[in-house]
Amino acid sequence: MGLLSIASHLDDKPKQELAFSDFILKYKYNCCAILQKTENIFSVINSIGFDGKSIISSISTPDFWQGICTKKNIIYNFSTKNNTITPLLQLFSLQMKESISEISVMQNNDERIILVCNSALTEEAVKDFPASSVLCKHKCNPEVLNKYIKEASVLLKFQINLNEAVESFVLSNYKGQSSIKNILETAIVSEFYNKFLTIFNQKDASANPEPGIINSVFITDKTYSTELIVNHLILNFRDTIEDSAELAEIQYLGKIENYKDITEFLQAE
Repeated sequence: MGLLSIASHLDDKPKQELAFSDFILKYKYNCCAILQKTENIFSVINSIGFDGKSIISSISTPDFWQGICTKKNIIYNFSTKNNTITPLLQLFSLQMKESISEISVMQNNDERIILVCNSALTEEAVKDFPASSVLCKHKCNPEVLNKYIKEASVLLKFQINLNEAVESFVLSNYKGQSSIKNILETAIVSEFYNKFLTIFNQKDASANPEPGIINSVFITDKTYSTELIVNHLILNFRDTIEDSAELAEIQYLGKIENYKDITEFLQAE
C-alpha cells in the first residue's frame, strides 16, 4: 500500500494546461527552448537541456531571427550534414556546440520562438506550442507518487534555494542591462525546475513555490545520507552554472510522514 493512498475523484478535476515540462515529456525533447521577444531582443525564457552560458548566448535580435525564420508558423530545419546550422550555433556555449548536429525552429505570431536540438520539431508539437500554456508551471499531483512508493520507502524533503548561485553565475557571464539580467536569471531557474520535473526526480515530486526556490521530495528504498544527496545535486548543478553551483542552498527538511505533509510541501503557493 502506498504511503499517499487517498480516494480520488478524477472526473471532478479540471483539465490541466500543458506546462512546458509536460510539453517536452510528451514529445520526448531532451534539448528544447522557448525564446521570447522583450525590449526588442529575443532570449530563452524556458528550456530543458540548456546550460547557463547557452541561455545567456541566446540573446539575439529580431533581424537575426528574420533571417532564420523568414515566415512565421513554418518549421525550419538546419543540420551539420548540409552545412546550414552554422548561423544558429552562436546561440550556444562552446560545450553545447559540440553536441548539436541538427536544429528545428519555428516562430509564431506571438513573438515566441521554439527551438529543438537533435530532434525534429513536429507539426503535432507545433499545434501545442501557440498556447500560452507551454509557459505555465506543472501542477503537482502527489497522488501520482503512489506508484513509486513501497512499504520500505523513505520520503525525504529538500528545499533548494538557487537565487544566490544563479545571480552569481549571471553576474560573472553577462555584463548587459539589468532588466535582461533578471530575465536570464529567471530562465536559468526555469531550466533547473524543468530538470527536476524531467531528469532529477519524478515530475510530480517537485514544486517551484516562489522565485528561485524548488521544493523536492526524494523517494528512496532506504535512508540515504542527506549529505550524499546534496553533493549529488551540486554535481549536477555544475553542468548548468559551473562553479556557481557551490552557492546553491540545499536544506534537508525531514521525512514525509503522511499525505497532508506532502501536499502542503508540494502544493504551497
